[in-house]
Amino acid sequence: MFSLFPLVFFFVNTIIVWFVSILNTIFGTTGVKIAETLYWAGNIHGGSGPVNDYMAPENIRDGSIIVEIFAVWFVLIAVAMLGLDLTQKIFELLFLFLISPLVMAGMVQDEEKRALTWKDMVLSKMLAASTTLFTP
Repeated sequence: MFSLFPLVFFFVNTIIVWFVSILNTIFGTTGVKIAETLYWAGNIHGGSGPVNDYMAPENIRDGSIIVEIFAVWFVLIAVAMLGLDLTQKIFELLFLFLISPLVMAGMVQDEEKRALTWKDMVLSKMLAASTTLFTP
């Protein structure tokens, strides 16, 4: 069963990449960087495309600069939360790896119940960490 995991992750990754490319095609954001999208967010006069120097936008005196600030902070907080969540999952996997000799040594006493529980926990942490990585 464990030999199928790389294949499953490959297919899941392929589906996610395909889905993101479809969304980019639908919304017309192919090749647009997130910094450029955040720079033009909230501009009531329109505007898109590459940014020259990332200086203060022309609409700095409009009220839409507040939308830009909220958009940037939202992205920063979301990325920070994803990073912390991924770090937590990695430490949980490290802990499960460290206790694995004790679990495997004790599986002869309880007819492999602890080993099956340990295996389920490792798989759930691996899937949770991989979904954290693939969250757009």
